Amino acid sequence: MDMHVSYIMEEFITAEVNSYDAIIDSNGEPIFETGNVTPNSVMDIVNNNDNSIYYIDKALDIVTDSDNKKLLSSVYQFAHVIYRECNRIEEAKDFLRLSIEANGDSLATSLYNLNLAELYLETEEQDSTKKYTHKLINEIDNIKDMTFLASSYGFLSEYYSSLNINDSAL
Repeated sequence: MDMHVSYIMEEFITAEVNSYDAIIDSNGEPIFETGNVTPNSVMDIVNNNDNSIYYIDKALDIVTDSDNKKLLSSVYQFAHVIYRECNRIEEAKDFLRLSIEANGDSLATSLYNLNLAELYLETEEQDSTKKYTHKLINEIDNIKDMTFLASSYGFLSEYYSSLNINDSAL
């Protein structure tokens, strides 16, 4: 009886974990398959009391094949949030730009300007932060959603505080 078991110690995994699962038919062909991407290891999530975030890789393939631009924009917007939460800012920017391209809704420009301004402030890209902040300021009087308006003013306060312009932050 062979008692040898092969395994890897999770604490040595320092990258995202990609897994693949499939249901195979009698001919050995996959009839259902999926791939999960987990940006943080389970051990890190437990040790850091962090959130468990994962996404299903195939979902993007299904959505990108769709003609529904609103759906595509929403999925890209969601992917932007996931990548941003995982501190993968460049990917977050890419998905936000894809969402903007897919969404022809001019009413959403304030949301995009806020998200882009926040991303650029996080990465200390001052010129881009200033550009999208000014766009947000120009549109702020047209924002009807009170929660979004409060988020916008919260960002503006943070932005002006970061520049030590405290009278504008009030």
